[in-house]
Amino acid sequence: MAVLAGLMAVAVLTGPVMAPAIQRPMPPGRLLGPVYVVDQLRCGTPPQELTPQLQPLHTLPEVEALLRKNGISCVAARAYLDTNAADPRLVAGINNLPPGEIFVIPAGQAVLFNQIVGKR
Repeated sequence: MAVLAGLMAVAVLTGPVMAPAIQRPMPPGRLLGPVYVVDQLRCGTPPQELTPQLQPLHTLPEVEALLRKNGISCVAARAYLDTNAADPRLVAGINNLPPGEIFVIPAGQAVLFNQIVGKR
């Protein structure tokens, strides 16, 4: 599991907000990157003591089970991460992950556990 700390998660769009034909204005010469489809768990921030137990987990159901066991509620959702609008450091971190690896984005008082399941 990778923690992509200190990065803004403003490019994570939730729900069915992305139309099948995504049009984004791009400056000339800039490549158009993918929009990742992610399964996501939105949770309260887990205590630091849970970090060693979270590190070896590789599926969202495993993460959810551990968090619920420790009294942390989660909401599962489908989300979309537009790599053209995201912080380039976030995109670079995601692109360096092994396929299917869970990545974590801090979001204020919450944490977003994400797993890429597709791209557009």
